[in-house]
Amino acid sequence: HMAVALGTPTVGLYAVTDPRRVGPYRRYQELTVDKFEPGARMDTIEVRDVMEKLQTALTTYVAGRAG
Repeated sequence: HMAVALGTPTVGLYAVTDPRRVGPYRRYQELTVDKFEPGARMDTIEVRDVMEKLQTALTTYVAGRAG
């Protein structure tokens, strides 16, 4: 929550809690890995899910800032 409040793009991982209830508001929702289901566990989130969101973050928010 603090990173988003400070304007820092953040990949959020949600399986146990519902990101619509506790997730990022206004910004960076495209960086949310949403695997929420009642009774789910964090191990339902796979490495490829996170890597896809990291690629989105790098492409969208970092690529143009170098140099």
